[in-house]
Amino acid sequence: MAAKFLIVNNGMTEARGHFVETGVAIARAARRRGFDVLMGVHARCTGRGLPADLPTLPLFRVDHWGHIVDEVQPSVIPLRGELGPLCDTPIEAVLDGHATLRELLDARLAPPPQPKRNLKAKLAHFATRTLPPVVSGVFRALVPPVAFDHVRATARKRRGLPPVPTFGADHFGPLPTDAEGLLRRALGRIPPEHNEFVHYQMFAADLERFLTLSGTGPNDHVYFPTAYGRDALAVLALVQRVGAERLPTFHLEYRHTMLSPSELEREPSPVEAFHTRTHRAYFDACRAYPETGNARFYTDTAELAADYTALAGFSFGVLPYAFRADLIPPSSPRNTMGPLRVLFLGDLRKEKGFTKLPALVRAMSTGEKNRVQFVIPGAIHPEEREPAMLSALAELESHPESVVERPYRDGFVPADDYYRLLSSADVVLCFYDAKAYRARSSGIFAEAVAAGKPTIVSAGTWMASEQLAGSGEVVRDEHELLRALRDVVADYPSYRAAASEARTRWLSHHSPENLLAQLIGTKPTNIATSKVGARAAV
Repeated sequence: MAAKFLIVNNGMTEARGHFVETGVAIARAARRRGFDVLMGVHARCTGRGLPADLPTLPLFRVDHWGHIVDEVQPSVIPLRGELGPLCDTPIEAVLDGHATLRELLDARLAPPPQPKRNLKAKLAHFATRTLPPVVSGVFRALVPPVAFDHVRATARKRRGLPPVPTFGADHFGPLPTDAEGLLRRALGRIPPEHNEFVHYQMFAADLERFLTLSGTGPNDHVYFPTAYGRDALAVLALVQRVGAERLPTFHLEYRHTMLSPSELEREPSPVEAFHTRTHRAYFDACRAYPETGNARFYTDTAELAADYTALAGFSFGVLPYAFRADLIPPSSPRNTMGPLRVLFLGDLRKEKGFTKLPALVRAMSTGEKNRVQFVIPGAIHPEEREPAMLSALAELESHPESVVERPYRDGFVPADDYYRLLSSADVVLCFYDAKAYRARSSGIFAEAVAAGKPTIVSAGTWMASEQLAGSGEVVRDEHELLRALRDVVADYPSYRAAASEARTRWLSHHSPENLLAQLIGTKPTNIATSKVGARAAV
């Protein structure tokens, strides 16, 4: 039987976005390596939009942020695929997608028909079911425990078994960690209305259910592509309780920004401060458990690895970016007489620099008229419909399409069209907030580099450290942003050539196959290999 590769994607409440891309990319790579693949997602994820040949279990009740919570555990865990008759081993039919769990239970656990009983039979049944526990309880209350040891020893002797071995007090290892008490103390700094302890209990129960249903063992791997603090504690508690020799290897990858101690005191962002404190509480609890080779921790940038190592007190490796470059169709030959298509991709957010776009469009449409066309798909994120964002959107939409193209205004861009937009772009704008993106990665930047597109990024960010010299520009403010775009427009062929070289370097390291190789131990995980496209490399 092939080894299993499980993906825990409890943050996937719908089949869209980078959650889907990461999960599918790793699943494809694992299947090519001969693994049986299964992905666990949030209970609200219907599976529509996922490949039909990727078995998916929608059973996790808590997403990674703790924002989308289903209190009731799913009673049925449907596996997508055509329903078929149960085979000789029904659990295999469920895992292969030919039957639902409900069908398995109905077929295997249906109670036999019970004959009608008279009063005498009912009394006998009652006595058989009720009296033994009562008598046993009374007996145990009256007889000292040492007597039970004597009875067991006598029984073993009569059956020809050796005596039960005895050990000294120093033979035993540390007592099992009090996970509940430990976590309650660690989470004491977290506002109680968030109910984080309950979220931990729910996730831990769902994880154990997922592992049990899939029948994982010591030769298997479980990958968390977007892990949260509670995931680490749930894994370590499970390893100590069940035993490392009976469990798979767990790989937890962390992608979210964590504030430094000084930033945490100032609380520049209440949301990030909350999640940093929550992660710190979980990591504090994790350190009470013994180290185990079953749990391995990673990030996707060297900067983020340093932040998490400082926060958690244990080491984090760095994994490649798991993007399938084959999703991007080849770019059509560019019309040298037409305008350059300048793409702003992703959610319209303030931290992504959306409010800086109107001034940039005005300046470029005045000085460089007909030399550029801005392409800005999507809609404002629901949590950011504030006056400044709405005003910026209104101004951008007032321009003619020859200046600002606004496809997919409802916010949802189908995957094929998303990559088609990227392929048709000439320049990709990634002038994101420097504090928010100091350490964390950007999927849009990674995709732009993989597509061979020149980029304009913010100084002091992970993107600036990864951008190959000559393949784009690094800016600090709106004035430098305008200058940078004008420079790229004026000398586009040289920027495009450097971006093509950056693409080759990037894809030599960042791929699902390389990520999987590091997870399963066929390629070393280290920080040095992450800077394959750094500006200093030229």
